Amino acid sequence: MLQKMQTIKIDRPAKKVAIRFPKCPRSGNKVVEVENLGKVYEENTVFSNLNFTLHHGEKVGLVGINGAGKSTLSRLISKREKPTFGTMHIGYKVNLAFFSQESSQNLNYLHSIWQEISTTSSSMTTSERRSLLGAFLFPGEDIYKSIDILSGGEKSRLALVKILMQES
Repeated sequence: MLQKMQTIKIDRPAKKVAIRFPKCPRSGNKVVEVENLGKVYEENTVFSNLNFTLHHGEKVGLVGINGAGKSTLSRLISKREKPTFGTMHIGYKVNLAFFSQESSQNLNYLHSIWQEISTTSSSMTTSERRSLLGAFLFPGEDIYKSIDILSGGEKSRLALVKILMQES
């Protein structure tokens, strides 16, 4: 006769990512300046006549409904796309890095974690690279795992590691 097994709960401490952003060189006061910016896809005007200036030290959140242009504006500022009209100026000593929901799609799934970060241009030493990977929960021998077996969250963390390794 079959009997139901008793469930045993094992308490495990949750793993936490320990992110420390490296200190960047001081930029100019104007970080991004946008004048009369607009983006049109075929017949769809995403936004037009957008004007703003972001200053050093300011923090900004883009909030809006789906299709409002948040991702489009992010791609324009990061120079992944060109505006249809208007001008945009990136300030003195400003280096941009961009992380999006699609960032993990840019990984080479045939690489191991270590091979993938080795393709990133960085002045980091091997020890610093291993330390950064460990901080993002890729310790020890895990760095030799193939990217194609990683979960979606692990791929996103790896994409973020690659961005943090850039000189930005």
